[in-house]
Amino acid sequence: MEKHIAFCVNNEYANYIRPVIKSIIELHKNYTEVYTINVLSDSLSTKYLNQLKELVKNINNIKLIIHIVDDSRLKGLKTGNWTIHIWYRILLPEILEETIERVLYLDADTLILQNLDELFTRDISGQSIAASIDYQNLFDYAFERCGYEKNKQYICSGVMLINLDYWRKNNLTDKIIKWAKQNEGKIKCPDQDSINFICKDSKIILPMKYGVMDCFLTNPIFEEAGYSKEIQDCRENPIIVHYNGRPPWYKEYKKHVFHNEWKKYNRMLPNPVKPHFQAKGILLFKILVWRILKYSKNKILKSLII
Repeated sequence: MEKHIAFCVNNEYANYIRPVIKSIIELHKNYTEVYTINVLSDSLSTKYLNQLKELVKNINNIKLIIHIVDDSRLKGLKTGNWTIHIWYRILLPEILEETIERVLYLDADTLILQNLDELFTRDISGQSIAASIDYQNLFDYAFERCGYEKNKQYICSGVMLINLDYWRKNNLTDKIIKWAKQNEGKIKCPDQDSINFICKDSKIILPMKYGVMDCFLTNPIFEEAGYSKEIQDCRENPIIVHYNGRPPWYKEYKKHVFHNEWKKYNRMLPNPVKPHFQAKGILLFKILVWRILKYSKNKILKSLII
């Protein structure tokens, strides 16, 4: 059975999805099943398009399909700190062929560490999505702004197994757009808040190992909230890593626990993603000064110890 994976990116982020696509290829290239990588964008430069095509070249069971999206019906939707491309994921039921029943959506800042067969064979019939919790799931404010009960939980939309048939039959795309416009003033994570509200009664909560965020492993609040067993599984048996809030290609961000895994697959690329500073101007100057001071302090401490 053909298995579909999707990314929604602008031209810049088409560069950053290459390490995660490489991880998918390396973990599945010897399987008989076909894995189709769907990339949704409004435009892609020849450079990045060719780099993506080069990744899947001569690999029999890995296909690449580029979808150029008409995003006119998304105009006016709140984007916050992001771009309109965050909304492309809700168009997947319309853009992908009707014969495709499910798709695994992944943010650009993710990485696959194990085969995805177990996830793709999960029964999600009668349900809209299957996803892991977001870090905001522990806090009341997420449910207050979205307007539903905390026991229904709050998922991260960065990794979702989407039941496309369910979305089509229940017009979820239209419902999400409508709710987002009606609640523009209070939503903070625009697409994620909207998906959580519309899918609040029809979602499956996946184990945290399907969307391992750094905070799960480093913030004791998750242990205290009763997630000890899942956190242990995240450490010992991670399936999908999500570098949420800590993109591994930005030098100024604190490194994720699984940062080295991203570096491993990035180094396999013919043209690896070059880490760089996102910050500019005064902020970049402050970061560099802070790093120099920190380095100097550590050097002095080491000399005193010796």
